[in-house]
Amino acid sequence: MTKVASIQLSSGPNVQANLLEVGKYLEQISKTSSKLVVLPENFALMPENDSEFLTHSETEGSGPIQEFISDKAKVYKLWIIAGTIPIKTDNPKKVTSTTFVYND
Repeated sequence: MTKVASIQLSSGPNVQANLLEVGKYLEQISKTSSKLVVLPENFALMPENDSEFLTHSETEGSGPIQEFISDKAKVYKLWIIAGTIPIKTDNPKKVTSTTFVYND
């Protein structure tokens, strides 16, 4: 049976600070028998203004948030369900909240 861990945190508008916090939790979880981690919605960014989602939006498959989670999945040998990440759309005024799954 696979053990699952979930992370709950109070994300704010600073992406780097949020990812640093997530990284600390992932490191702790990697020392347990859990193999799958679920991150909350908007784990990397909870902006004061919704327009900040546009500022920090990424292209699907590329960007600092996606690269961070991908790297941590490999380093800590975890499967990570990455809550939601703001992803660019064809409309430059909109993003999608997209959930990605990263394997080890």
